[in-house]
Amino acid sequence: MQTFYMVVQKGKVNLYVREGSRLVGQYINGNPEFCYKLNHAAGDMQRLFQSLVDEYNLDSEAELEIIMIENEDAVCSQVVGQALGEYVVERKGIEEAISKAWERLVKDKKLMVQEYGINFDGKNYKIESERVKKSGFSLLGYTLDPGSLMKYIE
Repeated sequence: MQTFYMVVQKGKVNLYVREGSRLVGQYINGNPEFCYKLNHAAGDMQRLFQSLVDEYNLDSEAELEIIMIENEDAVCSQVVGQALGEYVVERKGIEEAISKAWERLVKDKKLMVQEYGINFDGKNYKIESERVKKSGFSLLGYTLDPGSLMKYIE
């Protein structure tokens, strides 16, 4: 079995594999991300599976396991999740990862996370009253890319 961590973003996914205690980004056909269209997600994910089987010298798709880090957009997560089907062995919410990132990043006052929040995939997240609040992208917010977010996934 080959287990991948998949960060679902709007229009693209990023894949990671665990190497020791770290999650390391994977390249699919030479690209750090795999683009998909929401209305063609099933076909696009099938292409992704075939690329992974080829690149990792697997016998078949049956050897794939996906731990999916969901998108804040429920429709996006649902469509991609359905396209991935039985290969999804676990789902993790994006808010869980953002909360863990917040706990660490808020300690560095220079980042001003408390004031301006954390940006990820076009949204801004702030924790207020122990709840994650989402709003539109903030130019002043601290921006996390998928690789940086993966530091906070267990």
